[in-house]
Amino acid sequence: MANEIPIIPPDMRKVCLRLKRWLSSQARRAPIPESLWAAAGELARAQGINPTAKALHLEYGKLKQWAEAAVPPVKRRLTIDNRMVMIVECKP
Repeated sequence: MANEIPIIPPDMRKVCLRLKRWLSSQARRAPIPESLWAAAGELARAQGINPTAKALHLEYGKLKQWAEAAVPPVKRRLTIDNRMVMIVECKP
């Protein structure tokens, strides 16, 4: 079991190859570019943080921050008979 090759989805494989290519081009330890973190964050939202962190060998906590940072706020819209309804909460 320890020698099994994990199955990596194609979109994750693309980011993995980008990350490996970037790592091989670095002469010394440098911070991972934001574009790579953003791509990994998108994957983490779609595939899960833990599987993405394991496959890409990234720090779970930082990947979680990137995954949560790029999530757009949820806008709730209610419609009644195709008309928009705005909900307003009034506090006493």
